[in-house]
Amino acid sequence: LYISWKKAEHAISYYVIMVVDRIGVGRDYKFNVSKDSTAFTIEEIELNGTLYDVHLIACTPGGNSSTLLQEVNSQTVLLPDKSTNIALLVIGGPVGLISIIIMWIVLHYRCAKYRRHR
Repeated sequence: LYISWKKAEHAISYYVIMVVDRIGVGRDYKFNVSKDSTAFTIEEIELNGTLYDVHLIACTPGGNSSTLLQEVNSQTVLLPDKSTNIALLVIGGPVGLISIIIMWIVLHYRCAKYRRHR
């Protein structure tokens, strides 16, 4: 998650970035950022829902000022390779078994029909 902002007009002590997950468990993440920064990257964050808030708070000795941005999580979650293999096994196993049963029924029927005509 990349967050950027314009430099504050007044002297500040530091910034606080809060990311609030609005759906599900509602996890909150809080990051302190240097007063000289104008951007911050959150490398890894877990958002359960599709809607989240980003709060940027400029902290000064005299008080705080904040802004709020509401965003929609459009990230696609990729499953690990093991999960994909398990999903293929769960889907492929029953499909393969049903295919074998259908083939056995058809062959059994054809063999019985062939024997009757002999």
